[in-house]
Amino acid sequence: ERRELLDAVDDARRNFDSHAAIDTWSTLQKRAISLLASSGTAAAFDVTSEPAKLRKRYGENVNGMSLLLARRLVEAGVPFITVFWKEDRPRLGKKCKSAGGWDTHGNNFSCLKDNLLPVFDRAFSALIEDLSGRGLLDQTLLLVTSEMGRKPKIGDPRSGGTSGAGRDHWTHCLTDILAGGGILTAEDLSAYQAVTREPIRFNVDDWEIATNPLPAVGGVAAAAMLLLALNPPFAGWTSEEIDRLARIQRGVLGFRSDRLDDYEGRSAAADEILALAHAGDLTALDRSPSTVHTSATDSDGAGCAVTVSAGYGSGAVVPGTGMYLNNSLGEVELLVDGFHSLTPGTRLVSNMAPTVGRRADGSVIAIGTPGASRITTAISQVLINFLHLGMSLSDAVAHPRMHVEAFDGKPTIAYEPGLDVRPIGDMSARRFPDISMYFGGVQAALWDPVGGLYGAADPRRSGGTARGGVD
Repeated sequence: ERRELLDAVDDARRNFDSHAAIDTWSTLQKRAISLLASSGTAAAFDVTSEPAKLRKRYGENVNGMSLLLARRLVEAGVPFITVFWKEDRPRLGKKCKSAGGWDTHGNNFSCLKDNLLPVFDRAFSALIEDLSGRGLLDQTLLLVTSEMGRKPKIGDPRSGGTSGAGRDHWTHCLTDILAGGGILTAEDLSAYQAVTREPIRFNVDDWEIATNPLPAVGGVAAAAMLLLALNPPFAGWTSEEIDRLARIQRGVLGFRSDRLDDYEGRSAAADEILALAHAGDLTALDRSPSTVHTSATDSDGAGCAVTVSAGYGSGAVVPGTGMYLNNSLGEVELLVDGFHSLTPGTRLVSNMAPTVGRRADGSVIAIGTPGASRITTAISQVLINFLHLGMSLSDAVAHPRMHVEAFDGKPTIAYEPGLDVRPIGDMSARRFPDISMYFGGVQAALWDPVGGLYGAADPRRSGGTARGGVD
């Protein structure tokens, strides 16, 4: 049979280039036949070139040689290989009341112990040893799977009852075996050593609490939430306290995602968040994790708008400024050719749009927002509201917004409650249940010669306004 298969592969390889139908094949079809027809793959089918001792180790039967062939195909570069267990009906069909394979309908335990498992154990253990000896096991995932499981209690009357020891089907589970490819091994388990670590300790009223320390992050997060909830003390399940607890959870979980999931900086980050929690400093956590914006104006008519990002980039800060270098490296939608497509010296593209405006009477406005692709739509809508429609600055910032996007691959108008948005042509409408930080976090500052200084912080994100200076 192996010789017939080799001959068939050779014939296919000879006819491959000349066959007219090949021109209509898909790229994947051509890749598949090219892989089968390659000289390396064809040579892999000749298991007789392996040493007799190794063939004996696998078991010189069709299933043993199939696993040996699989190892040779791995060496030849074939990325995905399936071996189907060849049934032995002439020898096992009557005894096991089956087709000679694993679907035993009689004498299950005897068929497994005396016939099926010895052949499998020999061949599969040989495959693992063989791949390991050739340095291929760690990069090759082996998966053995079955058709279905067996009931905990034997006794299906269709298979002769308890004495028949047949296959009592259990479709809710099956047996899988995994090896190689980085799968945990017995050696890994035996080498594991328990490590004693000092727990995180803190007080809750008159209780002393101890919880799991690093490298686990759950204890750090739970401790931070408790400490923040109790400073000031949690007053009960009122709407105000539920709001505070939600902000605490969002802040801590956001910090965990941004900082504690990083193996390299985890220890310092844990110390930082616990110190903030002990101090009851929720404001340090309750903020946008990536891009932030600050706007400022003064009574001399100067205006400044600054948008910076700490969520991605080089991590290098310009001394004395607090500003990160290369803080636009993560704007994936603007780097269509990938992160490493830009030549050295190329100025980075960015959605950031810090903006300043002036009027003839001396009024000045500074405005900007975080929000990736929503930056431009948020700024433009707020400026329409304030400059053109005559809204107050705070009303202009708080007004409902919309943003056209690709949602689930389709053109979509995302919008907040309060706007009469309807589907237009091929654009569907996606209504948010409330105002959302998704639509940006505009921060605006204004000075005009009549009213003086004004500031507006977006209610969609955690922000604030401040007024200071010397008269």
